[in-house]
Amino acid sequence: MRTVIELRNVDKSFPATRNGTPVRVLEDLSLTIEAKGPEEEKALGDFVVLLGPSGCGKSTILSLIAGLTLADKGEILVFDKKVKGPAGLHLLPVAHGIEERGIRSPPAGQAQEGTRGYRP
Repeated sequence: MRTVIELRNVDKSFPATRNGTPVRVLEDLSLTIEAKGPEEEKALGDFVVLLGPSGCGKSTILSLIAGLTLADKGEILVFDKKVKGPAGLHLLPVAHGIEERGIRSPPAGQAQEGTRGYRP
């Protein structure tokens, strides 16, 4: 099986809102999501669900995988490439889906920060 998404010993905290102590959302989280089939193309059709109560970190995990939020500690890999921010290769399927729905990329040279390098 091919590893599609992997989180290794990930920590994530957010700044304090009331008493000055940061809020730890994820601590030493490790997660591996593998493709069912031997070919990488089959992984693109798999469906994965994160379940849990409100406030348990589901959205934070998705933001980390997408590169929209950076981990305080640990590594996040998508198809064996380290997630370093939102401009990574791992967002191409999402960007393609957005374009298929009629939302176009900005003209060359006008890309917003974090989207540079993406060209459908």
